[in-house]
Amino acid sequence: MNLEEIISIGGSLIVVIISLLAVSYKSKKDAEYKNDERWLAIKDKASKNLNYYYVFLMFLVLVATIVGRILGGMETLYVNFHIMITVVFVMLGSVGLMEYFLLRKYDKNM
Repeated sequence: MNLEEIISIGGSLIVVIISLLAVSYKSKKDAEYKNDERWLAIKDKASKNLNYYYVFLMFLVLVATIVGRILGGMETLYVNFHIMITVVFVMLGSVGLMEYFLLRKYDKNM
């Protein structure tokens, strides 16, 4: 097992654990607050800010594509498929982490 595989497996486990943490936090608060107006406002505000995070991730992909084209020139840019899938998985998994932090932040502030 090389370092790349260890980092990939470790990153994947961290993403899965964080996603489960976000889901359990959200379901716990749903049961605790019983979907009152305050909790619905918190979820709505977090959802709006999560949309900004999706735009940020798309912007990162756009910048990476442009930089790859400029630095790669007319040559074919080869990317390791395993690394690409890991990066996409971590990017999508980070959405759960962002949602968790946004819900906690707005739960304290509102």
